Amino acid sequence: MTVAINYKVPPFGRNDTLSGREGMGEMTEVINNEEPVIFIKILKGKGNMINAGYVYIMTNKNKTTLYIGVTNNLCRRIYEHKNHIIKDSFTDRYNLEYCIYYEEFPYFDLAIRREKELKKWNRQKKVDLINKKNPEWKVCVTEYGFIRNEIPFSEQVSILLKEVRQIVDSKNESDL
Repeated sequence: MTVAINYKVPPFGRNDTLSGREGMGEMTEVINNEEPVIFIKILKGKGNMINAGYVYIMTNKNKTTLYIGVTNNLCRRIYEHKNHIIKDSFTDRYNLEYCIYYEEFPYFDLAIRREKELKKWNRQKKVDLINKKNPEWKVCVTEYGFIRNEIPFSEQVSILLKEVRQIVDSKNESDL
């Protein structure tokens, strides 16, 4: 049995082996009875999938204020916040320059729905959401790209492959 799986992966950050390239990556994995083979290609474009959306949470240096936003180009939007492009905005007034949380959606309207949902939450619920994914509240996205959590890209791929193998194995077992 041969399985081909196609993934969309975030733009490669400065810490990756494919640094310096812009655009959304596309990873295709072919699994057969032998070792998996991985193909990665960088898609040309402005950095994101067409129609994709991001919900993100910004904070300030002292982590006292939170801002929830939505965008179709997260790195560009972080640049705008960090450089105070929109004067007298909420993020400008409170110096919200650090992106500590984000979620990616395949369609922008889904991101808008999620943003509206999160904005209704109280602060503690938002803090719990951030802590679940980023307990140290480290910056996870800059204007230069997505920051990997000290896990090399090759190890992330290995983790992904292990999950895919488990799915394929469980499918094979259910077919018996």
